[in-house]
Amino acid sequence: MCQVKRCCCFSLRSGCLIIGAMDMILYTIIMVTTSLNISKGTQLESTGAPVLVGASFSIIAATLLIFGVMTESKGYLRFWLFLKGIVLIMIATIFVWIIIALIVTDALAGADRLGLALFITFICVALFIIGLSVYWWHVVKSYRRQLKARLPL
Repeated sequence: MCQVKRCCCFSLRSGCLIIGAMDMILYTIIMVTTSLNISKGTQLESTGAPVLVGASFSIIAATLLIFGVMTESKGYLRFWLFLKGIVLIMIATIFVWIIIALIVTDALAGADRLGLALFITFICVALFIIGLSVYWWHVVKSYRRQLKARLPL
């Protein structure tokens, strides 16, 4: 499998730290907004609880990613890669379900121009999110390989 040498214009180490920080910020925002929506009654507890659990695991994984990069420990990076691999598969599956639901709904309701524009926008955003997630996963995997080659078991 090919390996990236840099994360955008940063070293792999700096890129992994940025990815961990961005993950931590993103999932903290998700936890806060979901908690507020549950407390206001705008989101059901049955749908919010899995989001809170997933966000909690993601915050733990981001913390372990940052700690693993700072201490150059491959094991902590493995946990982040494992968890994000599962999350990536889940996100891709959910996006496919939503796209199928939108196609069926538009076919039954008769598609209009606004519906088509929203559909195309959704597909573009979904592909961007999945692509960025795959790239981030690949950056962390490349950094882990770099550590493996440099450090003894």
